[in-house]
Amino acid sequence: MTKVSIHRFFPGPRSVAGAIVLGLGLLTIGAISPPPTPNSAMAETLPRSQGERLTLALGQVNELWTTVLRQPPGNLVAISRYLPDADCDGFETEPAIADPQQLESVVQGILRDSSLDLVALELTGYRVQREGGGTVTIDLRVAPNSQRQLVSLSSCEQMLLFGSLRRTLLDNPALAVETLRFTERGQPVEL
Repeated sequence: MTKVSIHRFFPGPRSVAGAIVLGLGLLTIGAISPPPTPNSAMAETLPRSQGERLTLALGQVNELWTTVLRQPPGNLVAISRYLPDADCDGFETEPAIADPQQLESVVQGILRDSSLDLVALELTGYRVQREGGGTVTIDLRVAPNSQRQLVSLSSCEQMLLFGSLRRTLLDNPALAVETLRFTERGQPVEL
């Protein structure tokens, strides 16, 4: 069973990548700056009910996430991922963090999220090749025994796969992608 087909049986949320990035960010920030030790002044201000504690914790996570997006650690930059809205009329943006030198991770996240909604199209792999002048080629590998091929995708499915990659890579200047091409096993994709 391939990785793509496993995701069909485990329909996780679209923002799994966001949750992973948030968790890694929390671990990184926690390792850099451990939480303060409680003292008597803090004890008086701590909420008493579980609801108050949950609200406080969610507020702190939201504040931390906002801080990480403003100043990502290391070589990471804040980007916007673009995913089609429910009606395939346009795109919704989702905040993410990426290393501009590692486009593969951005492409992998979008392909992983897209594969959940592409019925009977099995991708066995892909290759991201950065060429000079900001040109990037994404070579997709459709399984030989896949029930569907790239040319059989509906306009909404094309928007999900190709449109999400195109908007995410081209509309984030930090990724330095000026031209994006799609191929299938080295041949240009004709849609």
